[in-house]
Amino acid sequence: MRSIRRKNVLETIAKKNSLTSIKIKNELSAQQKALEEVQELIQRINDLQEQAKNQNLSSPTSLRASQWYALKLSEQFSILKNRIDFIETEIGNIRDRARNNSIKRNKISDLIQEAKNIISKEKDSAEEKKLTFVKLH
Repeated sequence: MRSIRRKNVLETIAKKNSLTSIKIKNELSAQQKALEEVQELIQRINDLQEQAKNQNLSSPTSLRASQWYALKLSEQFSILKNRIDFIETEIGNIRDRARNNSIKRNKISDLIQEAKNIISKEKDSAEEKKLTFVKLH
């Protein structure tokens, strides 16, 4: 009876663990999508910087405006680079959690299988006792 309870508890833990796995996968896909979006923004900034370099500057005002625009693009570029570093760190942390969750899931599966084997042995033993008792009487 105790083995059956243990197996049921382990199966409940396994279900919770699988729900955690789903949450982790969703987090990972969201972070990867955010990373792709930031990389697209960086590409757009690079394109804008190239366009800004190709302008004909004929007056001091347009030169000053061009420099200000280049500075703002540079600031945005560094902000996005920092964002990429942050997202990559988050992705690494999520992958670590996924790996730990996978290890936990494998251990739980092994424990469930062990509990099932014990239950099977107990049932076989109980049936053998019944047969032995019937043969003796």
